[in-house]
Amino acid sequence: MSLVCMITGCSEPQGFGWLIADELHRRGHVVIATMRDVADRNRDAAAELGRTVEVAELDVTDEASIGPLVADILSTHGMIDAIVNNAANVRVGALEDTPAESLCAALDVNVLGPHRLIRAVLPHMRERGEGVIVQMSSINGFSAAPLFGSYATSKHALEAYSETLAYEVGHFGVRVAIMEPGAFLTGLHDRNVWEPGSDDGSYAELKQRSWDAGFDDWVGSMEDPMIVARAVADAIEDPATPLHVPVGAYAATSRGRFRTASDEELRSQALGSIDW
Repeated sequence: MSLVCMITGCSEPQGFGWLIADELHRRGHVVIATMRDVADRNRDAAAELGRTVEVAELDVTDEASIGPLVADILSTHGMIDAIVNNAANVRVGALEDTPAESLCAALDVNVLGPHRLIRAVLPHMRERGEGVIVQMSSINGFSAAPLFGSYATSKHALEAYSETLAYEVGHFGVRVAIMEPGAFLTGLHDRNVWEPGSDDGSYAELKQRSWDAGFDDWVGSMEDPMIVARAVADAIEDPATPLHVPVGAYAATSRGRFRTASDEELRSQALGSIDW
């Protein structure tokens, strides 16, 4: 059966959003792929992705842009069967170097963005008695690492939000799936925005040592992001999908380990082979 699926954060050709849109399209579903600046910065991306799926302008931080788009989709297609909250903000740096505005920006996109879209779509799903809400979390939603505090904070919050949501809406027939990818070769690490002071401040040595100790190994262990695209499409199609879905070899083995590890084991995991 063909489903109407709405996805946020689809502007990067090798990003999760783009690949999820393509995978769902190839499976015969109707896809509305959204991104910011379709007439400006992302014009070329919108044109390319728009060859196969519908592309629409959406800024998840702007509530005024969400309602009209949802209404338009419902008017055109009559329903929204699934939404994938994929848009993300990633800033890197020590928490002491992170202005409150940066942390707020991460929370605005990664937590409040999904909240805004869910509030717009959920009444429709609830009234129909069916629907799927896919939340793109991360292994950083159940673990933390130095210099990724803003991102991990937002993903931990998204996990708590999504668990609560699942308990609240399940009896209406609405499913929630929390996707928890590990390290995937999307190019996201190339677009990380570092906080000022990361290269010459008090934590510059931590940054350098953490990168020297593990960055090359981390990049080298990245998996094919199509694994995530297929996992999301499966979660949308399969009503037996569990609430938490670790995706990839590392995520699958690490989730339970992080849940049961001691404080010292967690610290060792986070700092890796950094020799202090």
